[in-house]
Amino acid sequence: ADGVVGVYTWSKALEATKTNIVITQPVNYKQNDKRWTDIIYTYKNTYSKKQTIGSSGCGPSALADIVATWWDSKITPVEMCKLAVDKGYRLKTGGTNHKFFEYVAKLYGGHYCETTSHTYAKLAVQHGHYVIVNVGPSRWTSGGHFICWWKISGDTVYINDPYDTKYTKVKEKAPWKELKKARKKK
Repeated sequence: ADGVVGVYTWSKALEATKTNIVITQPVNYKQNDKRWTDIIYTYKNTYSKKQTIGSSGCGPSALADIVATWWDSKITPVEMCKLAVDKGYRLKTGGTNHKFFEYVAKLYGGHYCETTSHTYAKLAVQHGHYVIVNVGPSRWTSGGHFICWWKISGDTVYINDPYDTKYTKVKEKAPWKELKKARKKK
């Protein structure tokens, strides 16, 4: 009754949208999978032929994990990247506009919420939702990178990291404080 959308309000709102799905790890696509790593993913498919799903398709790949798990099992990073380009969400400077996630949620009839709050994102995961996190320099990237956060247990977060390396298993489980520190502020 204080007019502030605080932790209590967010918790109730997330509880109201909680699905009856038992949360398990979503599909775990890798942007550098040999089936699509070399497919061009660039602004209007003309900007740079060096930009591929493998080099810069982390956002659509993380989103494909969610779409393939909840709505359409045939969706892969290929379809998500094509959709991002076709609808203008591929950035000229590289990467994917974060508004693409909202567009796809609405397209599939899902719920979408954008927040800069660690508390609200954590509440969402605790209530059974997946969260796409934009991280900066950290165990996940030296620059910018989208990852899919799907579980928290105690102080440990579980991540689907779209970029596959020999360290993938190390990167897909981390301390909560490390994810908080890695999140890009903008």
